[in-house]
Amino acid sequence: MTSSAISSPPDAIANFETAAAPATAVDRIEAAVSAGPLKFGFRYLDKSFRATVTRDEGRARLMLHGHLGDLPFTAQSAPARAGLLRLMRSKYKGPAGRFELGPNQAVLVHGHCGLELPLSAAGIVAGAVEILIAWRDRIGEIAAHLNEAAAAPASAESSASEWSETADPISPES
Repeated sequence: MTSSAISSPPDAIANFETAAAPATAVDRIEAAVSAGPLKFGFRYLDKSFRATVTRDEGRARLMLHGHLGDLPFTAQSAPARAGLLRLMRSKYKGPAGRFELGPNQAVLVHGHCGLELPLSAAGIVAGAVEILIAWRDRIGEIAAHLNEAAAAPASAESSASEWSETADPISPES
């Protein structure tokens, strides 16, 4: 068998040899944040969170926003609504957080932290975990009130069905 050599233009070889190596993950993250905010979303304790990473003046910052649920109506569960409102009005003493009622009675949380440079995926995740661990107890208290409200309609419906099954029907003869 004869072998044939593949020839290529000398310029192509020179360009290939001098081309920059592929960017590392850190380089790609740094480039993305330098071009504008890096945004992503995730779920924690079955709640939705949005994160934004920004960089300016040589510092990087992670901002975290969560939607924990909606304030229940009094008709859904008066005790859960009252407890949640009391909790939302109380001062939050934890780090890096602000809990509030937003538009349409959404229960929201906002927080931020600084990030180490150079930015890395591990550093961004560590920042988010730091904030979420600080919020864990407060989110748990809020979730307990929201779960109480969610369970209330089911218990009201079951009480109504129990009443209809045990109530004496009115007979036409009486």
